[in-house]
Amino acid sequence: MKLPQLLSLDRTVGGVMIFFLDHVAKALGKTLNRDHTLTPKGDILVVKMLGGGSLIMAMPALLGIRRAYPQYKIRLFTTKAVRPFAESIGVFDTIHVLDQRSLPRMVLSGLLSLLKCIGHDTVLDLEVYSNLSTVFSLFTFARNRLGFFFEESGYRQRLHTHKIFFHPSSPIFAHYDRLADLIGAPIVPMAECAAHLRRTIALTPGKNPDLSRAIAIGSGCSDLSATVRKLTPEQWANNVFAHHADKTQPVVFLGADSDREEADAIIQAMQKAGVVWQGNVRNLCGTMPLVDSLRLLAACDSFWGIDSSLMHYARLFGLKIRAFFGPTDPATRLRPIPGLQEDVVYRKTLCSPCVHVASWPPCQGQNLCMQWLFDTVGDDATKHQAEWLPMVTDCRRT
Repeated sequence: MKLPQLLSLDRTVGGVMIFFLDHVAKALGKTLNRDHTLTPKGDILVVKMLGGGSLIMAMPALLGIRRAYPQYKIRLFTTKAVRPFAESIGVFDTIHVLDQRSLPRMVLSGLLSLLKCIGHDTVLDLEVYSNLSTVFSLFTFARNRLGFFFEESGYRQRLHTHKIFFHPSSPIFAHYDRLADLIGAPIVPMAECAAHLRRTIALTPGKNPDLSRAIAIGSGCSDLSATVRKLTPEQWANNVFAHHADKTQPVVFLGADSDREEADAIIQAMQKAGVVWQGNVRNLCGTMPLVDSLRLLAACDSFWGIDSSLMHYARLFGLKIRAFFGPTDPATRLRPIPGLQEDVVYRKTLCSPCVHVASWPPCQGQNLCMQWLFDTVGDDATKHQAEWLPMVTDCRRT
């Protein structure tokens, strides 16, 4: 199933289920009178369905929970796309995967996973906006179910035993840290997380001499609002590669198989724009599993890319970062790392951030915020306001 279908299903079916389950959960809560002290007394379940990069941002909290409660199993309920990222951080004992290829498969795999998750003591629901993740958490019958809420109205927040206020303009990683802190787990420093990651993926010490000067490119991202998060091939060619001082550095494009065509388009755009790049340029998207891509990434000197999971890995590895943000706010995504050389290109527009907040971008997919990054208008937002505001007042109201 496509992501828009899944999001629609989550809003409609999940919303209806939550409306009716609210009354049941409230009655059972008063009847059972369970002990809801936050210290875990059994196995822990983490729910994260979208965004492999979110698990990397949550790694200091998750690794802290792993170290604080080695006597308990820590399991993850997620999707096939997120599973490789979960495996790379070496925190979870078991990973239960939801099959999203069709609605019957999704229902069946969801029920089977639920049966395996019933009886967990504590559930940490990392999905801020999902209704069905909340429903899934409820049916595990866990003693404690911790999750987020971002509005006072609505029923979803009542299904958690402990709810934490989430503000879209605040750092998401701080909210993940708060979950760990509430259950008595320490927040592991980023340097220790990086060392743990290197051990998990069996990264050998020392730099690969062929890649020691290389620039890793992450031009792709997950399906969530991908059309507005990406730079165009022409932007990469004319505004990124063309202005780089050292054009003798090797370049490697990394990503999934779905990113390969876009990487080829960027290379072609460089040729059309007359960008003479003397270093070797290779498109390795989709040619290797994630763990091999990470080993290659760690050997590089720099990383250029948009807000994606690869960027979060590159930050952990300590590469020189050049990141491009538009519909997401870097202040909410980038955990400070001491000593990291990082150049973040971002100009806040009136509609940014919209990813994770609006189900459909207010620019109707024109990603004006990404275009503005290289616009000669500079910091004068008048032009972009004129383009954006009519789209909001006319938003799908036919």
